[in-house]
Amino acid sequence: MDDILLAQKEPFSLQQKNILTATLKRMGLIIAPEKVQDTSPWKYLGWKITDSLIQPQKLAIQSDIRTRNDAQKLMGELQWIRPVVGIPNELLNQLRPLLRGTDPATPVKLTEKHRQILQQLASLIMTCVTHRRIPDIPLDLTILCGSQYLMGAITQQKIKTGERGGETVVLEWISPPLQPRRTIQEKIATLAELIVKGRNRILQVDGVPQNMIWLPMKPRDLEWYIQNSEELQTALLQDGATIVAKTLQSTALSWMENQRWITKPKRSFSPLENAVTVFTDAGKCSRTAAVVWQDERGWNHHILQARDKDSLQTLELFAVVWAFVKWKYVPLNVVSDSLYVVGIANRIEDSALRDIKNERLAELLISLQIAIAQRSEPYAVIHIRSHQWGEGLGEGNARADQLVAATATEAPLSSFTRAREAHAIFHQNAKGLARAYHLSRADAQAIVKACPTCSHHNSGVGLGVGTNPRGLKANDIWQMDVTHVPAFGRLKYLHVTIDTYSHMIWATPQPGEKVRDVRRHLTSCFAVMGVPRTIKTDNGPAYVSG
Repeated sequence: MDDILLAQKEPFSLQQKNILTATLKRMGLIIAPEKVQDTSPWKYLGWKITDSLIQPQKLAIQSDIRTRNDAQKLMGELQWIRPVVGIPNELLNQLRPLLRGTDPATPVKLTEKHRQILQQLASLIMTCVTHRRIPDIPLDLTILCGSQYLMGAITQQKIKTGERGGETVVLEWISPPLQPRRTIQEKIATLAELIVKGRNRILQVDGVPQNMIWLPMKPRDLEWYIQNSEELQTALLQDGATIVAKTLQSTALSWMENQRWITKPKRSFSPLENAVTVFTDAGKCSRTAAVVWQDERGWNHHILQARDKDSLQTLELFAVVWAFVKWKYVPLNVVSDSLYVVGIANRIEDSALRDIKNERLAELLISLQIAIAQRSEPYAVIHIRSHQWGEGLGEGNARADQLVAATATEAPLSSFTRAREAHAIFHQNAKGLARAYHLSRADAQAIVKACPTCSHHNSGVGLGVGTNPRGLKANDIWQMDVTHVPAFGRLKYLHVTIDTYSHMIWATPQPGEKVRDVRRHLTSCFAVMGVPRTIKTDNGPAYVSG
């Protein structure tokens, strides 16, 4: 045990000190008299505590970083003092690349930017303090908005005699995690998490909810967010605390010079009027993306070539980024048939991004976020179902789709060839082939008779008994049978089901071949594979009676 903290409202009397010393001695803990601290400042677990303030004892940080182990120790120390010093994520995130890797002896090199960050951190540690709680004044939860990230604080309003207003003092800083929970986490979601975290902390230390919640928002923006964010509704509308939509001005917060407002996003949930409307699409085979728009001169387009690391999703995103960069200063509607891209574009405006291993995706996400931040006009990103129609919005989508479609390099196949290839897969009868591919009956019968599977049945007209056609879609036709595997012991009856379209197989060992065993096997199949239209079996007793 390093330190023992004993506290009460009134100073400890000599009698109380003697009783405490004797009691601890009986429990086997002997305290040297010279180590007892009964006057300010008190030093406890690395903190220096005065009558009104708390600050770290160690006011210097290790700036001579040579190995990854040194960087790890530094980050650990900074995380430990954050509740008192209030270090924003803007600074810590710029040091996180020093931690990448698993070898603690790996040398790391500090850049000039890293050294500037360390100087800022040293200045914060020297100047920032938290206050001890003022009795009989309720606790508030204050949220601050920095240049990129949010911070929370447990605060009190210190009322001075003869003055109408009060000074805000910070009792403890509350920080969001360095890495957001989601790949793209909106700022309002982080705000809701921070409010919940702060409320729980106040309940933990005080036993009652906070008195007020200070939010860095203007009233009209707060009203909009409450109407459109379920997470913020859940975080705020619980314990009846007073919500104040304004930023705090206090000497305790003066170090946070770039406080900002959380504002309503430029994004619109509905299409904008009198705006440029662009359509985007990408082709996997052609390795291109297209942006299509219409003006007074007619339809226009721009083709983007894929890079080596581009996938279909990043190509779609590339087209949207290009559109946002080109039309920065006008209202913009972006129409895409990719739900993935629409979801990203509608969430990324003020979001925090997790570390992404895909370098190309990370590059595009950052580019899109910067392009949206530079916009001065609203925008809307709309999803459209592809290949549904060729009029209205569908016309623009169809034009983009045609531009990225892979160009055919081979001559079209004849009806006879297509029918023969189809029969090799599905084994249709002659009548079905003739109707589907507009063949003469003689040509259709010739295809069936030439098939090695079908030519032995019904005089070459089509499949006979014992041969099942392949299903036309998943869960169309199943084939089921039982095989014996003696190595399985009591469960040697292996019931096997195969989907004839997807070739998915599901097998379960059963103790027999009776109806109850078949039902048990099918119940398992339905849970895993779904429910089929038709099940083909042999004429076994369990199948016939079931």
